[in-house]
Amino acid sequence: MFIKVGERMMNTVSFGAGDPPLLAVGGWIGTWQVWRQPLEILSRSHRCIAYDHRGSGQSLAEASELHLEGLVDDIFKVMDAMHVDRCWLAGESHGGFIAASAVLRHPSRFLGLIIVSSTPFLEEISQDNRRATFADRLETDADTTLRRFIQGCIPEADSDHLRRWLRSILAEAEPQYGPALMRQMAVDLRDRLSELCLPTLVIHGKQDVIVPPEGGKAFAAGIAGAQLLVLDGVGHVPTMTRPVEVASAIEHFIGR
Repeated sequence: MFIKVGERMMNTVSFGAGDPPLLAVGGWIGTWQVWRQPLEILSRSHRCIAYDHRGSGQSLAEASELHLEGLVDDIFKVMDAMHVDRCWLAGESHGGFIAASAVLRHPSRFLGLIIVSSTPFLEEISQDNRRATFADRLETDADTTLRRFIQGCIPEADSDHLRRWLRSILAEAEPQYGPALMRQMAVDLRDRLSELCLPTLVIHGKQDVIVPPEGGKAFAAGIAGAQLLVLDGVGHVPTMTRPVEVASAIEHFIGR
């Protein structure tokens, strides 16, 4: 369903029952569907909420609005619109440091943090930066660039159907959103990780070449008591390629 979030309409889903709820945020131009399979499993015992963040799927925005501060704002606006006082918060890829930034802003709104395939540090973009090159290629040859990106995201064997699904998910975004998010997104949470005092679970694929495992390890090492789960043989999107394992890890984490 579409809900009014500030001045924009955001595509939002809520299913399952049980308090406290779990709110999940996707990464880059990935819609809520990157979380779909784990949430379907978790919804058997929890209310699960997810949404197309600004710049993804059906949630429209100006390219200039695709910055970290606004993406963090939207987490709280979605929570308020869905009448959620406190929840578990999960973020995948870019969504991981967006979620962590939300917890740093208002820790009392959250019970714990789940970070998947993310990093606490993305440098400012520069002319010879790898993300700048990627953004340029998106503008000149989006088809080839996305195909290579998706192959990097899902290197697992026998996963052509998942690559096709991921391609359809990313294709929902307006063409200008992908480059804009790449160019406007910079974060360095490394000096603030010690402020994250909530229970935290970090999940990362050992074969992730988009965000190497060092990113997840840095998150876990900087947060006191954080649990780190490294999945062998897994690339950048375990929420799609290993949904049962991801859901099981989250269920066990929340249950504790």
